[in-house]
Amino acid sequence: MKTNRKPPLRIVSLAPSATSILCAIGAKHSLVGVTKWCTDVAPVGKLPKLGDCWHGDSVDEILRLKPTLVVGSVPYKQETVGKLLEQPFPFLAMNPRTLADIETDIRLLGGIAQRADAAEALVKKMRCAFAQIEIKTRRCKTRVCVYCEAWPNPPPRRDRSRLGGDGLEGRPQAGV
Repeated sequence: MKTNRKPPLRIVSLAPSATSILCAIGAKHSLVGVTKWCTDVAPVGKLPKLGDCWHGDSVDEILRLKPTLVVGSVPYKQETVGKLLEQPFPFLAMNPRTLADIETDIRLLGGIAQRADAAEALVKKMRCAFAQIEIKTRRCKTRVCVYCEAWPNPPPRRDRSRLGGDGLEGRPQAGV
């Protein structure tokens, strides 16, 4: 009897968000390489650590891992994405801008990794967590200002302890 077995999925993630999602939905086994930044957000153990979508110095290392898919996310450097698109592997570029976009990315990665049910469960868990935050904030007498930083190369946390010059100094802040 002949079977049409697909080759195993071999994902290189150049995006901590994608790595975090894949690990959360039980698809860590599909990862064969991650960016060095992924160690901060997911239990990636001894997987090879590579560059990211900003620094294009890892293309040869990525090729050696024989990926069936490379996933990246913003911020991108045009030259790096150009190098990745020249390669023989598919490149999935994510650019979430809203919570709905993040849910779409979770479902997309879940479908690719054949973990759609786990992806849907993660979306549900995320929605529940946000609903709890909304309930708690309704009871707050003081409106809280939330600062969310998306920066490819931020200074160390100790250097960002006070946000000056942008109107946030002295206002109640939620840690991120």
